[in-house]
Amino acid sequence: MAQTIRNWSRYLSQMYTHSKPGGYVEIVEIYTDIFCDDDSLPADGALRRYYSKFSELAEVAFGRKPALSDEYVRDLEKAGFTDVKCYKRVQVLNPWPKDPVLKQIGKYALLAIKSGFHAYGCATRPPTPSWFTYCSWFTY
Repeated sequence: MAQTIRNWSRYLSQMYTHSKPGGYVEIVEIYTDIFCDDDSLPADGALRRYYSKFSELAEVAFGRKPALSDEYVRDLEKAGFTDVKCYKRVQVLNPWPKDPVLKQIGKYALLAIKSGFHAYGCATRPPTPSWFTYCSWFTY
């Protein structure tokens, strides 16, 4: 969703204006690149190619690059928020972790990936005569 917001400065300013004193906002975004802590994911693997292509097309479709956490912190402070905190978490994409909580999160993430990749890929372009061919790219 973050890439669809054209003017983050204005949006955050509005959040600040309409928050009660002592109120807070949360911004949660998933980085649009994929990492593997044990180097078992090939650099040219299908999942990395998908994320790379999706990021490239989303930037064109929405007119902006995905924001990085440092940019959110800067923009929140500029809007007037104080005591801004940024927490970075690992998002597991499969049920491999031994930790039961991460394992459960991984199961849901894998389900979201399996059921949503095609739709997210196609969402970066409006339907046109070449849309079918374009969306077919994401099925591989």
